[in-house]
Amino acid sequence: MKIGIIGKGFVGSAVQFGFSPNTGCDAEVRIYDKDPNKAQHSINEVVNKSDFIFLS
Repeated sequence: MKIGIIGKGFVGSAVQFGFSPNTGCDAEVRIYDKDPNKAQHSINEVVNKSDFIFLS
């Protein structure tokens, strides 16, 4: 499963953890944030390469 997260604040970080291997989920997670220090992918990657997108 490919998950996209737009916004990596409190909620976005919790969603990321929920889909992490630490919880038994093996999703491919892409994250964009307007703060370049928090963004791990571009907005285009998140939108075009995700099956589901969370806006937080």
